[in-house]
Amino acid sequence: ITQVVAKPDPLPSVPDNPLTARTNVDIKGSATVVNPEGNTNIWTGGEVDLGQNNSTATAIADPQDTDYPDCLETPLTCSLTRSSDKDSEGQDLVQNDSNLFNSTEDELFEYYFGLPKDIYRDYVVTLDTTADAANADAKYATEEIIWVDGDVVLDNVTTIGCSENVTPGNPCPPEKLKPSILIIDGDATFKGITIFGLVYVTGNVNISSSTDIQGAVVVGGTLDNTTSGSLDLLYNSDVLKNARSNGGMLPIAGSWKDFNEG
Repeated sequence: ITQVVAKPDPLPSVPDNPLTARTNVDIKGSATVVNPEGNTNIWTGGEVDLGQNNSTATAIADPQDTDYPDCLETPLTCSLTRSSDKDSEGQDLVQNDSNLFNSTEDELFEYYFGLPKDIYRDYVVTLDTTADAANADAKYATEEIIWVDGDVVLDNVTTIGCSENVTPGNPCPPEKLKPSILIIDGDATFKGITIFGLVYVTGNVNISSSTDIQGAVVVGGTLDNTTSGSLDLLYNSDVLKNARSNGGMLPIAGSWKDFNEG
């Protein structure tokens, strides 16, 4: 009896901007969203409201950098220039995309991950956990494809994608950096977490404390934060690329045999 299996790419469509939301992005607290590898930061099917906090701003790669555009090919090497803030919206905000808004969340999932949710969860996910157990199970999770079932609150004991605790705003030591993919099948509240990798939430995201993410975030619903919430989101294609080496094995269709040839 034989079955041929292969390791699928767990992220065949890599996001090329830091934050994607199928509906709206509403910043009530503070946020910095930075893309040193391009000129797009937030892509939504609805509206982007950057609020009134002086600390809220986006930044993109500076076209005046002497190494531009070559610096776009190496993460974190381009100089940055401010693009959007509470007083002005730059071209880095792509809003009201009807194709994104009219897509279903299931379609959005398959666009990025290449497989229906049930198949992806059964064969590609390496750490399947519940909302109640997620903080303990996902803490220091490295090189994992994590699936959280249900609405979850991830609090400030959680560092994902780095094998030691990293407080928001601080880098993970290179030898400890092993990015993960975090998928939350439900709504998510982030309260002071630090994540290196991709965060995908099927529902809505609320940020109620200082949260630091390096990689990218995709939201099937709306992302907002409270007046006390602070989001620092830095796009890094190297982190996303390294996360693509994770994942389980998928049986190849038509390869099952329970007989001898000849």
